[in-house]
Amino acid sequence: MVVAVTAVLVYTLVAVLYGLSGRVQTTGETHTPPPGALTIVLTPQTVNAAGESITMTLEIEPSDALMSAGGLALSDDITVLVSPVLASQSIDFPAGKIPQTQTIVVQTPGMIENWPADTYQTQMLVTATRTVNGAAVPLSPAVIFDGQVPGWTLTGVTQNLHAEQSATALALGAVSDGSGSLTLPVLELTAKRSWSTFAFGVLLLGLMIAIAVLVLLVAITVYRGRRKVEPSFMSWIGAMLFATIPLRSFLPGAPPIGSWIDYLVVLWVMIALVVGLVVYAAGWARWGSPSIPVTQVSEPRKGDAGQGL
Repeated sequence: MVVAVTAVLVYTLVAVLYGLSGRVQTTGETHTPPPGALTIVLTPQTVNAAGESITMTLEIEPSDALMSAGGLALSDDITVLVSPVLASQSIDFPAGKIPQTQTIVVQTPGMIENWPADTYQTQMLVTATRTVNGAAVPLSPAVIFDGQVPGWTLTGVTQNLHAEQSATALALGAVSDGSGSLTLPVLELTAKRSWSTFAFGVLLLGLMIAIAVLVLLVAITVYRGRRKVEPSFMSWIGAMLFATIPLRSFLPGAPPIGSWIDYLVVLWVMIALVVGLVVYAAGWARWGSPSIPVTQVSEPRKGDAGQGL
C-alpha cells in the first residue's frame, strides 16, 4: 500500500512540475511600444548546454511614428545591437521594408558537467538606433522575452549597468542617472534545468542505485547460504550490468561522460554490480551442488557368466 501511494505521489509530482516548467519568466513588459519608441521581442528556441549558447529569434515592433505612411514598412533605417552573440552583433532593418524576424545565438557560459544543477547566465546588451538624415539617433527599446523551451526555465531581468561618460556609451543609449554618471540597461539572462527535468534525472539515478542494492542483497544472501543457489541469477546480474549504460544515456539533456553524476553515482553502481556478480559466483562455488560422477560399469567376464548358470 505504501509503495503504491508513493508511486502515485511521484507520478503526480513529475506531471505537475512538467506542466509548470518551460515558460520564460520576464519582467512583465507589454508588446505595444509607446509613441516614438521600439519594442524588441526575444523568443528562445533551443538551449545548447554543451555549446553554452541559446538560440533566439529577434523581432522588432516599432511604434507608428517609426513606420511609413502605409504602416507596414519602416520609415528610417533601424539598427539593433545585441551582445554577446556568436555572429554579427549588429542587425540592420532597412527603411522601406517590412521588418523580418532574425535568428541570433547568445553566448551563455555555464558548466554542463554539473548536470542537472547546471546554470547558464550572461548579461545581454540590447540597444537600437534610428538613422535620421545620416545620423544615428539612439532609441530606448523595451526588451521582453516570450516563448517556451521544454525542459528549461529561463528568466530575464533588466538591470542598470554603470558606464563611463563617453560618446560610445551615449551612442549605445546610455542615460544619465542624475549624478553625472551614465547607466546602461542590460538584461540578466539565466537558464537552468526545469524541476521536471531535475526530478526525472534524479528518478533515473535512483533506479540505478536500486538495481545495485538489489544485486548486492541477492548475492550476499546466497553467499551466506540463506537462499538456494540459482545459476540463472548470474545472467540476471550480467543483464543489470549492461542495462546501466542505456539508463545513463537516457538521462534528459544528455550529460557528457565525465560529469559529476558519473563519479558520484554511475561509477559506483557499476562497481557494485561487478562486486555482486563476483560474490554470487563465490556463493555458487561454495554452495552449488557438485556434479554427479558417472559410475564406470565393467563388462562381465566370460568365466563369471558360466558360473552364474
